[in-house]
Amino acid sequence: GGQAKWVRMKICPTRNETTFIAEDLNKRVTVCFFNGSTWGTVSLLSSDTGGLNDRPEDIAYEQLSSEALCVYWKGTSSSFGFRTYNGAVFSSEQSLSSPFSTECDFVTLYPRPSSDQILLLAADGIAGNPLKAALWDGSAFGAWVTMVNSLVSNNEECYSAAFESQTGRGVAVYSETGQNQPRYRTLTGSAWSAQASLPTIGAVAKWIRLAADPTSNSILFAALDSSDDLNANVWDGTSWGTNTELATDATTSDRRQF
Repeated sequence: GGQAKWVRMKICPTRNETTFIAEDLNKRVTVCFFNGSTWGTVSLLSSDTGGLNDRPEDIAYEQLSSEALCVYWKGTSSSFGFRTYNGAVFSSEQSLSSPFSTECDFVTLYPRPSSDQILLLAADGIAGNPLKAALWDGSAFGAWVTMVNSLVSNNEECYSAAFESQTGRGVAVYSETGQNQPRYRTLTGSAWSAQASLPTIGAVAKWIRLAADPTSNSILFAALDSSDDLNANVWDGTSWGTNTELATDATTSDRRQF
């Protein structure tokens, strides 16, 4: 359908299977599954995401059932579509109502370990509008939850999430407009904590990534801010430590250079 603009690949936890999801220059979202030797049929998920600058689609695997979940934005109907894949059958499309007044610019899925739950974080299509969360329980999505009313950007992925490997508790970090302290919430079961803050990183975070230690409850945080500085911190399962500044001039903050 066109040259790929955005690409994501995920690996099935139990099968020799890799998933490829892409958005092309014609704003079409397609998905394809590799079974260890050959690629299957390419399936069209969305014919128009509404734009090319952002990534309103993602795919993740349930960690118990190994079923894949695809979520994507449909610009023609201003709604989310989603499908599942069990290794043999790709489900028909189902709809997820949009919590946004315009469109969605970023979608990211985070599977909970030893569970069929998958956390969906979605950014509004307008800067300074909300970041929303919804939890997939293996068969359906729960209600939308507002993480922050004013996410700093819709053009950078200024949020991330990860799950503690031992407890399964989730941690989501995101950037609030005008705030140099990244905000965070924890997810226990399906309940979110009140908002709290990390130490200041000196400027507003434009790109955020979290990565969980597979053998403990530690989660590594990194953020590139609007001053082109890169900072890191570690969640120890209870609290954040002291920031470490890794770089003071990443040359630009309009892309994730880490």
